[in-house]
Amino acid sequence: MIESLPLIGWLVLMIIAIRYAQSLPATTVLPKVLLMGIGAVSLGFGLSTGGSSLINSFASTPTGPIPTPTVRLAAPTLTSGPALPTPTTVLVPPPATAKPTIQEPTPTPRSQPAAAVTPTALPKPAAPTPTVILAAPTLTSIPALPTPTTVRAPPPAKPTIQETIPTPTHTRTSTSPPPGITQPAGLTEAKPVRVVDGDTVDVVWSGQEKPVSVRLIGINAPETVDPRQPVQCFGREASAKASELLSKQSFYLEADPTQGDRDSFGRLLRYIWLLDGRLFNLVMIAEGYAREYTFNLPYKYQAQFKQAQQEALD
Repeated sequence: MIESLPLIGWLVLMIIAIRYAQSLPATTVLPKVLLMGIGAVSLGFGLSTGGSSLINSFASTPTGPIPTPTVRLAAPTLTSGPALPTPTTVLVPPPATAKPTIQEPTPTPRSQPAAAVTPTALPKPAAPTPTVILAAPTLTSIPALPTPTTVRAPPPAKPTIQETIPTPTHTRTSTSPPPGITQPAGLTEAKPVRVVDGDTVDVVWSGQEKPVSVRLIGINAPETVDPRQPVQCFGREASAKASELLSKQSFYLEADPTQGDRDSFGRLLRYIWLLDGRLFNLVMIAEGYAREYTFNLPYKYQAQFKQAQQEALD
């Protein structure tokens, strides 16, 4: 019986190791495994030492009545052995995960509102107060800009338009009549009242106090007073030339039997002879203020007027 005491000691050590391992938390895996291993080793040593001694004792016991054993439980004597290492509990921190920020959803009316989720307000870090240092601007001297000088270019000179007035080929004195044309005798002397345009003039004469309109035979000047059409090109110049030659002096009127006495507007049809012996109708054609004009039938000076116009064009 005494030989079985080592078995009891190993069993007690096994029980202590197993109980201690069970009391440890679930996270301490390594200490648990070590204590369970110690318990298993204690059981093995107990069975190998105390078990064989107990079997031998039963085998050597003489037959007969078995005396009542007195069992005294002595405190197990722990033999000195290598000190077991004290298990060190290493707590492994859970992996750091970003804590989700719960955004409070916009409440939507429902028949059965869901349970409100109260988000955990995270402390907002204090915003650093920026320190603004305003540096005084450094004024540097800027050189004075030169005063701009405005140079005005002279306006372009207007082009001078020179009017070319055809000059008659035949040079005549103011008193001599044109070649081939002779002023007839017995003409009516008249005075101008108003020059209408280059081929029409209002006149009066002795015994005729009321002005009469005279239309010149064989010429046609640009219109300036016809209400049916605008002022024609070179019309004002022709009227000015007629006023220059006829105003403030008397002249002579000559009729032409081939053209009748009056036109359809009631105007007298006449030639005008200037006091210097020039035929006014011919002068207007020769100097380019009128053109030769045959109304219906050839007139007395038609050949001379056409020749003067051709010379003016050349």
